[in-house]
Amino acid sequence: MTESAGSTYHDSEAAGDLAEIEDRLSAIGGLSLDKLQKAVRAGLAARASRTAFAPINAQGTDLYSHTVEELRLTLSRDKWEPVTVSGQERVESPDGRFAIMVATGDGNVGRVGGQPRNAHGKGPLLREVVVANRESIQAGLFPLEEIAPAVQRPRQDVAQMVYILLLQVEDGHLYMELSLPDEIDSTGRVRSWFDQIRLPSISLGSLVRIDPGQPGSTEIDITIERA
Repeated sequence: MTESAGSTYHDSEAAGDLAEIEDRLSAIGGLSLDKLQKAVRAGLAARASRTAFAPINAQGTDLYSHTVEELRLTLSRDKWEPVTVSGQERVESPDGRFAIMVATGDGNVGRVGGQPRNAHGKGPLLREVVVANRESIQAGLFPLEEIAPAVQRPRQDVAQMVYILLLQVEDGHLYMELSLPDEIDSTGRVRSWFDQIRLPSISLGSLVRIDPGQPGSTEIDITIERA
């Protein structure tokens, strides 16, 4: 546990104990590293399929949208539900205690000791998320503990914590972490995190764009690495 920006937060190192990472993910509605990596790999595969003729922001859009779609699909098998709140795409745990949104980061994502920010400023809705997270924390819902189904409260009575799956492509790798925003600045960017679960980076390896003159699929080589 570390002190930062006046808040107490938990900090997992991506290069650290994978068993600890899995335990912490499991406490968030039964998540696992494999499920998160599967979603991100779908985004990376879509991103890699773009040609040089695609719009300049197509790769970033593909990474986001396909990651969101695959995350929802994967977690739907565990009864998580896709939700959209004022245009903000999320996936919500069966008991309503947790939700996850996806965003790109502008540096330090997944790095030990880093305090990343979302790459693009968000509107009032993210500020509402931060306020709700603080209320849940102050209500004593953190540290997280598994709650048996028999004692789960009705969904409408559940205080919810919204995590952000942060992604950043840099230097031939995709860096990622699942983190709980704690403070937001005037530009709509998170400036501190109450809970950071840094995940192993993914090497882009030999990702190759499709040659528009050569029909057919491209070989996608995506390697999971310890940061």
